[in-house]
Amino acid sequence: MLAEFSHSPSQLRVEVNSLSTVAANKLKPHEALIAEYATPAMARNMLKLENELTKIFGEGNVTFSLHGGRNTNISELITRLPRGEKHFSSYDITDVKSDARTAWDCLTDFKRLVNHIGWAAGNVPSQDMWGLKTSEGLFWLKQNPILVIRANAGYWHDGSQLGEIIDKKAKAYKDLGIEVVKVIEPDAHIQNAAGYYDFLMKKIAYDQEHGGAPDYADIDLGKIEQALYIHDTGPHALEFLKNVVTDPTINKIIWMVTLNQFAGKEEAHERLDRGDIDLFEATKIMGKAAKANAVSEHFHGGLEFHPGDYQWMGSPKGGLLYCRQKLVAGWEAGYGRQQGED
Repeated sequence: MLAEFSHSPSQLRVEVNSLSTVAANKLKPHEALIAEYATPAMARNMLKLENELTKIFGEGNVTFSLHGGRNTNISELITRLPRGEKHFSSYDITDVKSDARTAWDCLTDFKRLVNHIGWAAGNVPSQDMWGLKTSEGLFWLKQNPILVIRANAGYWHDGSQLGEIIDKKAKAYKDLGIEVVKVIEPDAHIQNAAGYYDFLMKKIAYDQEHGGAPDYADIDLGKIEQALYIHDTGPHALEFLKNVVTDPTINKIIWMVTLNQFAGKEEAHERLDRGDIDLFEATKIMGKAAKANAVSEHFHGGLEFHPGDYQWMGSPKGGLLYCRQKLVAGWEAGYGRQQGED
């Protein structure tokens, strides 16, 4: 846990999506779908995973992104955690999907049902609930040194009002003297990598001109790779990452790199060891960029694995070993030092 969300720039910090820790047992779907059951389980799982990941990444290098979906009682989750909101370094805006669409997502791909139960339940069924959840989450985290709002580029796509609402909420906090930033990930379904880059540049310029809260990039590797799969144009994820961390137009506004996997399907949250992206190479690129002071001082990695992979992620011979041998080792290779060194 990071009391002030600051860490040694020589070490890899990771931010885990709280939704990834919800129970996802296909024999007990209520434990993932209903907040009354899902929220206590999420709190227990977060603390357990935080403890295990801290052994890998080091003290102060593991935080969570608060995701306020239908299966999360935000206030209860925070009050169940020691020191409450200090576990969370950002608020991750949820999607709006109807109950019928959520049920369809869960049932149409039975082989992945254990993942869809937990993941799809992180949505909300209406824009009204979305507004309430967003306001509640931001209220809890406004005492952080920086109020970080994570969002998807699709919220600013034609026909969506969500981006405008996010901009207004962020500016309202900014006008109160609270330091606030928006960290925006790509939407692979509506844009390729070049489209995401162009969107960011235009959004940054617009908000600077109109006094809005500043915008930063979340280079979600799985979604960059997914965009190439969908649109059949653009660079692979690692090529894009290499380009942006050395591009003086954008490198200083890269807030994070989400270490999502992709394996040639319409889904960018594959298990870390089951995808097409070499995450050792990804964190090596990140470590090299951090060493060269070529990126934002807040630069870190994000983990957004499927809830169904929670058990693997916390296993000494599974995800924990992978994190040590791939993510930390890659960063060390790029930075040129050991994670445990002072």
